[in-house]
Amino acid sequence: MMDMMIAIRKDLLKRLAIIGAVLTLCGFTTTTLDPDKTEIVTTDVDHFWQAFDAATKVPAEQRAQVYTQEYFDKGGQGFKDFIAYRHVTPEKLAEHVEQSRGHYAEIRPYIGNVVGQKPVIAAAFKRLKALDPDAGTRRSIGPRCADASAKIPVADL
Repeated sequence: MMDMMIAIRKDLLKRLAIIGAVLTLCGFTTTTLDPDKTEIVTTDVDHFWQAFDAATKVPAEQRAQVYTQEYFDKGGQGFKDFIAYRHVTPEKLAEHVEQSRGHYAEIRPYIGNVVGQKPVIAAAFKRLKALDPDAGTRRSIGPRCADASAKIPVADL
C-alpha cells in the first residue's frame, strides 16, 4: 500500500512539474478582463524545443548563442516579461538545460500534451472570472503575478 501511495505522489509531483514547466515556457500574458478575448500564446514552447535540439549540434561554449537566436530573440511578450523579471539569460538557461537535459527529454512528450490543452486553460480563465468578477487586470505566468498593480495576490492565484 505504501509503495502505491509513493508512486501516486511521484506521479502527481511529476504532473505538477510538467504543468509548471509549460506555463513557464509559454509565458503567456493577457491584458484584458474579458476571458473570451484572452490569447494563450504557446509558440515559445516550440522555440524552446528548437533551441534545445539545435544546442546539441554545437559545442558547449556555443549553446548560449543558440538559445539566444532560437528562443530569446523569438520570444513573445510574456516570455520577455518572465526573463526580465527572473533575470534569466541565455547563458544561465544553457547551463541549466545542460545540467538537466535528461529531465527535459523525459518531460518533453508531456509538455506537448499540456500545450494542447488551450481550451481547458481558456475555460479555467472563464471560471476564474465567474468566481471573481473583480479579478486583476493582468494574468501572467511569470513576472506580472508579482506585479504590485495586480488586484489578486500571488498566493490567491
